[in-house]
Amino acid sequence: MHRINAFILEDDRFYAQMISTHLEREGMVTRIFSNEQECLSALISSPPQLLILDHKLENSTGLEILEAINTLQQGTNVIYLSAQERYNVVLKALKYGAADYVEKGDGAFRQLNTIINKLRKHTNDFNNPLNLNKYRLDTDLN
Repeated sequence: MHRINAFILEDDRFYAQMISTHLEREGMVTRIFSNEQECLSALISSPPQLLILDHKLENSTGLEILEAINTLQQGTNVIYLSAQERYNVVLKALKYGAADYVEKGDGAFRQLNTIINKLRKHTNDFNNPLNLNKYRLDTDLN
């Protein structure tokens, strides 16, 4: 397995660092952003294989960032990680192209690992584009 580049867009610096530490223990290279514009610029110049995206940000929402990413058409896989429990936010995140949604709280990092492993399987270790339909139909979480 090669090292996966992951961006984290999270306005809570402490939580972003926790995510980063967790992902780095899993062998990833991470870069933390708290500013949306800096993250979008970095996505354009050097897109990562994975973006962990929060909902409530400094100047916008994760949904707005997802819309911007869709216009870039560069193939970054997005996991929406948020404390949002409103179904309309979850459904919009998935509709706008997030591969999956994780609710912050107990078990969030374990769930992240499960999703990342599933993404690895469906992208041949992040070497191929994700087919969202096949990914979402796959109920095998191994």
